[in-house]
Amino acid sequence: MKKNGFIVLIAIAAMLCCQITESFAIDEETEAQEQVPNIIAEAAVVMDAKSGEVLYEKNADEIKEMASTTKIMTALVVLENIPLDTVVTVDAQAAAVEGAGIGLQVGEEISVRELLYALFLKSANDSAIALAKAAGGSMENFVEMMNQKCEQLGLENTNFKNPHGLHDDGHYTSARDLAVLSKVAMQNDTIRTCAGTISHTIPKTNVSDARHLKNINHLLFDSKKEVEVNGSMRSVKYEGICGLKTGYTPEAKNCISAVCKRGDSEYIVTLLGSSKDGKYADTIALLDWAFAHFSSIKIMDYMQGEALPIKMGKNKKTKAVVQQDVYVSIPKSADASKINYTIEPIENLEAPIERNQRIGDLKIYYEGELLKIVPTYAKDSNERGGVVSLLRSLFAVRSLVWVLAIVIFALLLKLYANRKKRIEEEREEERKRKALEIEMERVHRNMQRFARYK
Repeated sequence: MKKNGFIVLIAIAAMLCCQITESFAIDEETEAQEQVPNIIAEAAVVMDAKSGEVLYEKNADEIKEMASTTKIMTALVVLENIPLDTVVTVDAQAAAVEGAGIGLQVGEEISVRELLYALFLKSANDSAIALAKAAGGSMENFVEMMNQKCEQLGLENTNFKNPHGLHDDGHYTSARDLAVLSKVAMQNDTIRTCAGTISHTIPKTNVSDARHLKNINHLLFDSKKEVEVNGSMRSVKYEGICGLKTGYTPEAKNCISAVCKRGDSEYIVTLLGSSKDGKYADTIALLDWAFAHFSSIKIMDYMQGEALPIKMGKNKKTKAVVQQDVYVSIPKSADASKINYTIEPIENLEAPIERNQRIGDLKIYYEGELLKIVPTYAKDSNERGGVVSLLRSLFAVRSLVWVLAIVIFALLLKLYANRKKRIEEEREEERKRKALEIEMERVHRNMQRFARYK
């Protein structure tokens, strides 16, 4: 069964209790339908890191504890607020926190950069607190900053209570929100570097010898450890893994956000409520499936677009551009040459236009079916013009309007001509009537004169 002439790759959703993106029509004979993995995680998402499209989901919006995947947001907020070379002095609260850490000591001086390596490679809770207090001034203020970032990113099913991810009532996320957060975080070069580093040495500090760290994310390096994936034993090390973060607490169970890049494609897998080996097996299975059946197609480069007409503007047109590279995800069986797009202006678009103001939408189609809408923004400002712009706007009407105006004008001319003709005919009739009356009056006078002579 084919719809609109192209093939979709989609899972048997009912069997798996999950959903696959439905941008394309269903083809029951596709190989992908038989190969969607059956995972053990309670919630999961596979997202195209370039397009942001969700290709697979299972309980994607269900609220779950997130354990140390919390530290993705911690790093993002820290990097937005303090420089990497800032030296942090460790306090008693950071040194005393339970769980994973690198043994920070009270009074130890260490840079933000080194604390971030500890955060990602060793999931260090002491580093998380030290960073939070350095960036926010206090734990409470930093947590507020984390939640403000949630609102900015539109993470509706996420709330933070601490920067490390230890169990705390009201500290939760969803698989979808975690994928969105991971996509944003991996656009930061520092996070991408730290999360993808297998080993790192923190130099000697004022109170400690050098520390040698090895990443606890086995997907990056562990070719000896094996897990069962779709009935076969597989090495945990996975080609193309860039990071990002694992996590565990008894309440959250095992969690992971994994990012993998091969060629032009990059995918994010988020899992919540999995097992120690399951988080790796599920990740491998889902990445295998994504790379086997989907492709990322670039539609437009950052800051590219088209010029749109602007009414009343000093300039006739303003360029509408996208503010990110734009991609779409399509099944590998689909024909990329059938993708096209248009940039359409928003309604009532007229000057003044401010730089970065939304002025249109990039609409992407496959064989006439709308796949995606991306906002476009003014590359430059366009001030309101003077008399010339006013006249230009007045005359810049569609040809149909001109045709209608001409037709109406012609009709008015005809009505005028008909009325003028009718008035002239009425005047002629009146002239003839008066002439007849005069003639009859003359005849009447002659008859009276004739009667007197008789």
